[in-house]
Amino acid sequence: MPYLSLFRMPTPMKITGRSSTITNAFINAIIPINYPSNDEVKEALAILGMNNESFQCAYCGDTASEWDHLRPLVVDKKPTGYISEIQNLVPSCGKCNQSKGNKNWKLWITSEAKLSPTSRGISNIESRIIKLTNYEKWEIPTKIDFEAVVGEEKWQQHWDNWQLVIDTMKKSQLLANEIKGLLANDTPQNATNTQTNNSEIKTTVLQQLEKDEIVKVTRKLERWVTRPSQINSQILNSFLQLNDTHEIITIDLLRSSLPEINTFNNNLNQMSIIAEQNHAKIFELNNNVVEIWKPIQPLIDNYQKRLNTALINLSIS
Repeated sequence: MPYLSLFRMPTPMKITGRSSTITNAFINAIIPINYPSNDEVKEALAILGMNNESFQCAYCGDTASEWDHLRPLVVDKKPTGYISEIQNLVPSCGKCNQSKGNKNWKLWITSEAKLSPTSRGISNIESRIIKLTNYEKWEIPTKIDFEAVVGEEKWQQHWDNWQLVIDTMKKSQLLANEIKGLLANDTPQNATNTQTNNSEIKTTVLQQLEKDEIVKVTRKLERWVTRPSQINSQILNSFLQLNDTHEIITIDLLRSSLPEINTFNNNLNQMSIIAEQNHAKIFELNNNVVEIWKPIQPLIDNYQKRLNTALINLSIS
């Protein structure tokens, strides 16, 4: 939609913001690759409960698009000594690979990190952890002391080159800041006009976003009223039940009413924001207090009536 391009202004870029990418490039450029045989790939997939026909992300079960290093190659900007070989590679989707990064896979997979399987509400995570643990024990992967192999002098030369690139980036950033300052038109009159125009644009965009979100809520409620087992339905229905007996509903109270939902925090957050990929904004969160988002209160009233009718019909049948 056109207004989204106005609302989401480009993120300011920094030359020095690419230093981690440069570091990873310097390490990955020297990592040896041991190409596996077909039998080794077949054995690896079998341990993960897969074959050529059921090739999927080992972390979440989505379609696999790449191979991820189970044990990271880089930690704290230093090589760990592991290399690229089948004993240290598992099928992965882009979301999991991006989210996991250089983290320990077992800590990450059960964390609430953005795009982690747990934060996305992926089921059967425990069984995936068992398979990955077995995979980790399958064969001891190669681990090399890079400096000992290539020699101190050559190793130092490699990192001197890295430092030269980093220093050049820092100097380039200083020059870029100076050039940007010269190009910026920051006179008082222009600054005032710009601020006014930006305020008007922001107001218009927010109004349109709110209208679109109400449409989304309407669509979601139609689905949730007929699917009470869905997590979002459970959270909303529990809130409505608590609302009949409590004057104030806190996040802790709502969470305690649904102890079986492991992804409660993530789902509640998704139901409390306006975003393209949210579940639909239902709540307002204010100092640990949960309330219905005011613009959709009439929709919630209608939802509750339909829900009560559905429950009555179910009890009669």
